[in-house]
Order: sequence, then C-alpha cells, then structure tokens
Amino acid sequence: MTGVQTCALPISIDTLTEAWLKVKAKNSRGGIDFVSVESFDLHAEENLEKILAQLMAQTYISMPMQKTMKRKKNGTFRELGLLTVSDKIVQLAVKMITV
Repeated sequence: MTGVQTCALPISIDTLTEAWLKVKAKNSRGGIDFVSVESFDLHAEENLEKILAQLMAQTYISMPMQKTMKRKKNGTFRELGLLTVSDKIVQLAVKMITV
C-alpha cells in the first residue's frame, strides 16, 4: 500500500548510511522501481541525502510492493512482496532507532 511516511523520529544521515550498508550486504533484489542494489550504490551518498531530505520535509512516499512468486522446497509457490531499495533502507533505519 502506498502512503505518505512522516518523519517524527530522529533519523540522521549516519542512521541511513548504516541501514544502507546492511541492505547492501544482503544484496537483495530491488522492487517495483527497478532500482537494484548495484545501481543505488553508484550514487549512494546522493540517494541517501535525497531520502533524508524527503523524510525531514515529510514528503517521503513509499512505493507499492512488487509482487513475485517464489518456489518453495515442496514445489508449491508463495507470493512475495518486494520493497524498493529506498523503502528497505527507510524501514531498517526506523527499526534501528525505535528498537
């Protein structure tokens, strides 16, 4: 579901950078915006600053999840919802400062 995410939490560029490094280490797939970890990494500092500016201005908008099917060990499939790289970073950053 798409929605406006507001930033009433003290998220800093350091927190976003730490979250980004964790997302990068997992080398997970990107989402509906087709931005991969590798392409995000090409301009990581600029991308993180843009995310921070949007969070602070309370204009960050999460993207819809990309639906995909993954085969389970027993041969059946299960549906997965893939977040964008940016949304993964924001979610992890929020988790890091609220836990």
